[in-house]
Amino acid sequence: MLTMAHLFGRQYCRQADVEYIEEIVKRSPSIVFLPLPKKAANILRKHNSSTLKIFTAYVQTFVEQHLTEPDNTLPLTRIKIGGNSNETQNVPKYLPHHQPPTVRSSFVALSGHDDNFASIHDLCTTSRSGVFLEEAVVPYVGLYHEEFSIPLNAYLYDFFMHGDTTAIVTANRIRRGDIWFMLNDFSLVLATIVTSLSNFMKLTPESDLDFADVRGEGEEADERQEDELMPEDSGYETASTIPTRTAKVGGNQQEMTARQKKKKVVDSWDDEDLEDEVEVENKNVKNTTMQDEEKPAWENGGLLNVLKAFRMLREEFDEKFRAIWA
Repeated sequence: MLTMAHLFGRQYCRQADVEYIEEIVKRSPSIVFLPLPKKAANILRKHNSSTLKIFTAYVQTFVEQHLTEPDNTLPLTRIKIGGNSNETQNVPKYLPHHQPPTVRSSFVALSGHDDNFASIHDLCTTSRSGVFLEEAVVPYVGLYHEEFSIPLNAYLYDFFMHGDTTAIVTANRIRRGDIWFMLNDFSLVLATIVTSLSNFMKLTPESDLDFADVRGEGEEADERQEDELMPEDSGYETASTIPTRTAKVGGNQQEMTARQKKKKVVDSWDDEDLEDEVEVENKNVKNTTMQDEEKPAWENGGLLNVLKAFRMLREEFDEKFRAIWA
């Protein structure tokens, strides 16, 4: 749960909360500020370093292949800055001279910066003109005290631990009107992960669900309440009747498809015998191919255990989320 809280529903604490951390934690069951274990922090540092190298090489390759004009135009006034190339060649050799950067903006390089970037934020904000790199789409996770000065709010982790919405409002400083939506979004994330793994492994009835049917526990609870208030003979479809009707339609479609296959007409008895032989050969080839293929990764137990863990996490979180209406 601690890892999921770092990845989804990220909310930064306010500066005022950081200044009064001791007073807030002492009077509440919430820890307020989301912790990060040292082992996880080291893994994220390696991941961020690798991501930075990859995107720096990508930007450098893009500049070398597509941006041949010098970066000497101011972004707002479009005024060109700099002298002629002949003048730069006449600079005395005893003066300090640095290789001009190719990726970083020339105007930022005036402060002594080169093409060595300290972080993804540094790369995205100081690249030269013509490079459009959005920081939000880069797969990296910033670390507290290293890339940002305000810690993450532990409202998801705190709610999972104690389930007290009053503490979330008073200590975590989450507005009461936003709690339902934020918790329902995280419940939807867990439901989507479970459905995705079930679809991949095709082990349970959840593998037949469409992603359009995946909802958070809050939406499910609201719909169940609406179904209880609606008369049975109202003529409207409820949450309990829609899956049944869908299953019947799917069954009818399968029967129609099977009947269409059976209505295949053959020209002679010889053709029918030939088709039977071909079907037997195809079955033998298919069985041999399936035996030769490697077993799926989830059969070894690793991915299956991940699915079980997410199911347990979803059930426990939704149980506390459901208790809000109890």
